Amino acid sequence: MRRRHPTVPDPPVDSSPARARYDWARFGRHRLRTAATVLLDQPLGPGGRTATTWSDPTQPGGWNWLGWQRSPVGGWTLPIRLALGDVIEFGNGEAHWFGIVDSYDPDGWLTLRGPYPSRATAAEDAELLLAAERYLPAVESPSVLRRSCTRRRQRPGRHP
Repeated sequence: MRRRHPTVPDPPVDSSPARARYDWARFGRHRLRTAATVLLDQPLGPGGRTATTWSDPTQPGGWNWLGWQRSPVGGWTLPIRLALGDVIEFGNGEAHWFGIVDSYDPDGWLTLRGPYPSRATAAEDAELLLAAERYLPAVESPSVLRRSCTRRRQRPGRHP
């Protein structure tokens, strides 16, 4: 192992805020930390609001929402009925960040796809995600299922 000379200074560490920031504006799968049903991260920074939103033609504007409660320990309390494909809205003043639930682990990560430019765009992509998850191909092909049975019927009481 090579020793460093004591008069040679260590290389500078880049601790600028630009290097330490995460790019929430980049589209993809973003993982937000969760701990015991509390969401610790928010794409728009501290404060603001968080809600699950869905299309509802009976409401003015065509959308309804369920606001998340602030946790007493910081962050947001995750709703009990959080499901794959839910549209999540983060708001802070005039800024909005829309994503859809991709996966969720209560003691690890809430993974969201996003950001989307609007609720409607997020809801359309959520439908595509759910359609892909809902469909499973048949175990056997339909031609195999239509074939008649090749076994011969045995008379009752007789054994081979």
